[in-house]
Amino acid sequence: MTGAEMRKRLVFEAVVREHIRSAEPIGSETIVTEYGFGVSPATIRNDMADLEEMGLLEQPYTSAGRIPTEDGYRYFVEEFVGQAPLENDWRDPLLQAVERLRREAEAASAELIRTMAELTGGLAFLRSGRGTTLFSGIANLFSQPELRESGRYVEVSRALDDFDRLATRLCGEDDDGCEVLIGTENPLSPELSSVTLHCHRSGSAVSLFGIIGPKRMDYDTNVTLMRFLHEILEEARR
Repeated sequence: MTGAEMRKRLVFEAVVREHIRSAEPIGSETIVTEYGFGVSPATIRNDMADLEEMGLLEQPYTSAGRIPTEDGYRYFVEEFVGQAPLENDWRDPLLQAVERLRREAEAASAELIRTMAELTGGLAFLRSGRGTTLFSGIANLFSQPELRESGRYVEVSRALDDFDRLATRLCGEDDDGCEVLIGTENPLSPELSSVTLHCHRSGSAVSLFGIIGPKRMDYDTNVTLMRFLHEILEEARR
């Protein structure tokens, strides 16, 4: 990989991370100021134009900065979302909630998804093997600017009302791990993404965990959280 190709890759990562943080289109001046690649804004603009031609970035309107496309988010998840350990400020509440889940399934299930919603700022859900679905963080979801600006409140509300039918499309029945659905891949709304964990547990009410948010959700954190949750649920199973 040449130096220019490496820079372009890093520029793409920077645009996605800045958009996830701000929910705004990202311009070349922001990238130069915040990341200091040692090149001019014009060079960064050229890189961003190339990334747009590759289908990874787009301009939401003329003269705006860039935002990731759905293909861009998928590339970001596949290339940049790693398996970094979860921070202790997140690990401890999750460990405590799962420990309660082992002792007091119904009350602790509600506490676990409430903890997940508080930590991620998204909508967390748990669908049990007995067909019961619990949500927490609906206000988090509807406060996102993407839903306010697109007027998709009614569409998403209807999808949540029909969640039990749609849930099987969020994660395959035979899966036992973390799955990411982005935008149009997501049956709830093309404006949303989800990170889900399908757990097969004999004698347990737990079937499907998930976090739902906008396409610019913090994939790093949410994927790491779900992998950690899978790990501690597996430990609890032994």
